[in-house]
Amino acid sequence: SKVKGKTETSRRDKLKRHMLSVDVAEETVHGPDGSEWFALEITGQSFLYHQVRRMVGAAVRAARDGDGAAARVAHSLRADVAERAPTAPSEGLCLDVGT
Repeated sequence: SKVKGKTETSRRDKLKRHMLSVDVAEETVHGPDGSEWFALEITGQSFLYHQVRRMVGAAVRAARDGDGAAARVAHSLRADVAERAPTAPSEGLCLDVGT
């Protein structure tokens, strides 16, 4: 079907989010309070509200859970599941808008 001169498929394609790369620094930085920090760089075409914070939350949960973590994360990504990945706190996050 057409909507204002564009096909429905092309409209849906524009709504898709694309990850171009994900890089994690090998070194962990320790804060003065004993907390651990790591650098994570996610490059993509665009992101949804809280998407990056939820991806980081899922990665932290998977690292903490160990066995069975991959299955739990995959389960929480299904559209028919109400459970969502925890949202990582915004503290320490920064946005670099590329050109």
